[in-house]
Amino acid sequence: MKKIYFYKMILCAMLTVLCMRSSYGQGQETFDNTDTSSSTRYKTRTWTGNDGSIWTATNSRTSGADINGTAIGLNDDVANTYVESGTISKGIGSITLTFKQFFSGSDTGTLTIYVNNSEVGMVTYNGDENSSSTTASINNINVSGDFILRIANETGGDNNGGDNRIAIDDIIWTSHSSTNPTIGFDSSLSSETEINTSFNTVVPISMINYTSTIIIDISVHESSTAETNDYSLNTTSLTFNSNSTQNVSIDINNDTDIENETIVLSLTISDGNADVSISQHTISLLDDDQALVINEIHADPDSSNGDANGDGQIDTADDEFVEIYNTSGSDLDISNWILADATKVRHTFPYGTIIPKEQTIVVFGAGTPVTVPGLVQVASSGFLSLNNSGDTITIRDENDTLILTEIYSSAGNNQSIARNDDINGTFVDHSHISTNPILFSPGRDNTTNISFSPNIKWIGATNNDWNTSSNWLDDSIPNSISNVIIPEGLTNYPTISTEVTVSSIQMSSGTSLIANAPVTGLITYKRNLPNTNWHLVSPPVSGETIEDLISNNSFASGTGTNIGIAPYNNDGTAWDYQTSSSTGGLVSGQGISVKLNSSGFISFTGSLNVDNISYPITQNTSNFNLVGNPFTSYVNSATFTTENSGILSEETIWLWDGTQYITYNAASPIELAPGQGFFLEASRNGSVIFSSSNQSHQTTDTFMRSSESLLPAFELFINGHGKQKSTKVFYIDDKTTGFDNGYDSSMFSEDSSDMAVFTQLVSDNEGKQLAIQTLPNNSYETIVIPVGLNFQTGNITFSANTLNFPTDVKIILEDRVNEVLTDLSEQSYSVVLNENAHGIGQFYVHTSRDVLGINSSESLNNISIYKSANNSITINGLQVEKASLTIYSIVGKKIMSSKFSSNGNSIISIPKLSTGVYLIEINSPSEKINKKIVIN
Repeated sequence: MKKIYFYKMILCAMLTVLCMRSSYGQGQETFDNTDTSSSTRYKTRTWTGNDGSIWTATNSRTSGADINGTAIGLNDDVANTYVESGTISKGIGSITLTFKQFFSGSDTGTLTIYVNNSEVGMVTYNGDENSSSTTASINNINVSGDFILRIANETGGDNNGGDNRIAIDDIIWTSHSSTNPTIGFDSSLSSETEINTSFNTVVPISMINYTSTIIIDISVHESSTAETNDYSLNTTSLTFNSNSTQNVSIDINNDTDIENETIVLSLTISDGNADVSISQHTISLLDDDQALVINEIHADPDSSNGDANGDGQIDTADDEFVEIYNTSGSDLDISNWILADATKVRHTFPYGTIIPKEQTIVVFGAGTPVTVPGLVQVASSGFLSLNNSGDTITIRDENDTLILTEIYSSAGNNQSIARNDDINGTFVDHSHISTNPILFSPGRDNTTNISFSPNIKWIGATNNDWNTSSNWLDDSIPNSISNVIIPEGLTNYPTISTEVTVSSIQMSSGTSLIANAPVTGLITYKRNLPNTNWHLVSPPVSGETIEDLISNNSFASGTGTNIGIAPYNNDGTAWDYQTSSSTGGLVSGQGISVKLNSSGFISFTGSLNVDNISYPITQNTSNFNLVGNPFTSYVNSATFTTENSGILSEETIWLWDGTQYITYNAASPIELAPGQGFFLEASRNGSVIFSSSNQSHQTTDTFMRSSESLLPAFELFINGHGKQKSTKVFYIDDKTTGFDNGYDSSMFSEDSSDMAVFTQLVSDNEGKQLAIQTLPNNSYETIVIPVGLNFQTGNITFSANTLNFPTDVKIILEDRVNEVLTDLSEQSYSVVLNENAHGIGQFYVHTSRDVLGINSSESLNNISIYKSANNSITINGLQVEKASLTIYSIVGKKIMSSKFSSNGNSIISIPKLSTGVYLIEINSPSEKINKKIVIN
């Protein structure tokens, strides 16, 4: 606190005496606690005033604003410049304040005083920096009850010099001296600290200016955050027959949670007439329980025997850990809490992190923890960096409230320091614990080495067999009452071959479980969603409901009452956004879109799917259907589309990777992860089948990840408007230049993006915009690939990457409008598009061993002609100012003739024609081409 000048204290004392002569109470603000940081800057400052409320001064500084010690200085040339109190009780009768100009200037000005946003008066200052301060009063304000005081510098200025920059000090107000009967709580706030047993406290209520009997009711307001069993209100009514003070009695009970809470008491008059001075009183309950205890710290792993995380690799950074024990008495949700050392935050606990009652969570520096029982995570920052010579570890909750601080002085003896006894003991070198003299014991009792967690943990040490004891931590095969944990990061995951009964199975993100026999027990699968974007997911269990999904996860809020859950309808309405009160079942095989409130886990709970799963798909306004992997294992996308070829328009699926749709087919299949949703397109109404035989284990989580192919391929990229898009071309033996189902795949047409790059078929082109095209793995020199764009005007850059591509074959981009050939194997190509691009015609890709061997004038050899709509045909790839089109019947009869010009994409109207084959002849000044089309 700053030094208060002696004469300031004398002035305040004199004013206090004067005020007490005319009222029964008063308050003051001396600005002793003002925020003086960046004292020369004008900014918003907040502090706790002498009355206990939070005061605010906008556009304010403290440097140079001294009057009787530090005062608050208000600027002159910024709107909304004021000093304002928090809520003050007992009303206001009058106000006195001291002020003066604190920069050179000549203008006079005024301060306007408001009470509860109503103007009650103004005071004038003379604008002379060298003049003495002025003390002025405003009387007869007479506002009862709670009030907020504001003093505003509303004169303004011209931002030139110090005119009207005013310092304010020593605000003193008298309480409202009403002669009306007045009743109310003596104060608006109090606090109590919980203890291990119930105790009683009282809250006083006073009556003044008594004239007749007053009866009041006391109740607990709905804004209270304490649970009803945390307190007992003993007084619900009081009768006042005189000026007096009576008490409201309330018992505070010991609770099982660790949260600070509030009890808000409300006062209402049920009989009689009186003013109410303070109508509510808030009791802040401070919890006495420490929710967590750090039980073991491994800051100095031994370089030879320090594999604490059990991943088979000794790493003195990865094997550092902090073991945290839950002492709260119930399961504890620590989502978005942070763990830090003296330097920085080392770990943020992801959403969905819940430490079971009387169990632990162990946070390692990094690595893949395998043999550690219970809940295990690795530091989100990538390391813990615990100091061997001593450090300070803190844990804060999601509101940045400090939960615990643990300071250790030394932990550098190639082992952990551990509490002896557990939880309540002091830290010692672990090897000094006589009953368990080892180097570390993460997830286990320090003195007995028994796991804190009763759960059975899969480690897959031997193979995939559920019934092999060495695949389980401590060789414990689960029984009918076991709670099973399957952690991430393992090489082997379980396959069940005989009937199994357990209490529950909890599976971490990316893990897998294949059941070839019935499984009884509740399955919870936790799928990690790394951000708050929309994601396509699917329940990997049966029996999940919308209401359970809502209650077990935290979804983002949207427009109105919408939340981040949206099934897809192909009737034209698209996304069916749910609300917090939505209900209904989620069917196995159904895909939905979700958006979490914060990054973390989405959990699905239900029964394991063992047999084939059938899911209905339909044709409608759109033929796209959102489906998903119904198993707790991986499903091969190519096998799935091949098995369902008869009901799909293409053997293709489309995944959303969080930012864009990615296309997959047999040339680039993906192992669909548990919980993965995806789109497919129906060729008719019916059902797709997810075969139980199409399940596998994977060592890498493929959720939202691109697949890798060993086939020869190139990927063509475009960059522009701050975005990047791409299209892929594969080369496989026995494939054609026409449409190969399962190997040629259209772009996802429901994508509303205004930027895309695609290719079209080299032959038999009917306008399909391909995200993936597969060509024969020969004749590179003779194939010219049409490249199409959806792109707004502006600069666009082309580039290419190759994979397993012949080293002597170049990727040549042809720009026919600008007559430019670019070897994308060596450099990118940039060009400005002066018109919006929608289709093909300007750009082509040649695969050639010699750029000089490309004849860019052979445009007619690479055009596509097809019926695109009723009574029209489309000509793609023709760049010509003058051309003619003639249609002949199959016997040579001329049907029609038309002249046109084309910049790459032309649609020409034709008469209504009977079903059959027709000949199209196109002539340009230099060339002629004939093609056949079929009219259906």
